[in-house]
Amino acid sequence: MVNRQMNRIVGACLAAVIISCACAKPTHDVPHYVECVDSSDCAKDECCTIGLGRFTIPVCSKRLDLDEHCGSVREPFNTSVFYPDGSAVDLTNVYVHFCPCQSHLSCPSSTQKCTDPMDKSYFNYIDDTGDDNYLNRDDY
Repeated sequence: MVNRQMNRIVGACLAAVIISCACAKPTHDVPHYVECVDSSDCAKDECCTIGLGRFTIPVCSKRLDLDEHCGSVREPFNTSVFYPDGSAVDLTNVYVHFCPCQSHLSCPSSTQKCTDPMDKSYFNYIDDTGDDNYLNRDDY
């Protein structure tokens, strides 16, 4: 009697394992040549970038530094890439070609260069000339 109950329990456990394995979502290993699948996979001063080529390979790239051109940087996006070896990789939070500016810098549309928002030469500037256009002057 005990043997029969034990066989039922083992059989039920085995069936549960088989069903859970059959229902589990298959996992795809990231190919060794893919450096990142999300910008969070990269160092603090980097982001994950891809090119526009057919078989582009995601890589960690440096974020832009002070005075570097940032006008062509777009918002991050999610996409999937496919390779000739049959690999498919889902990418999240990636950029095309260029990373944005370093986290402490901004990219104003007026200059399209990475600038430090705290480095304002007119910060605490006192205009004692009576000129109302002192913020538009180039001599400070």
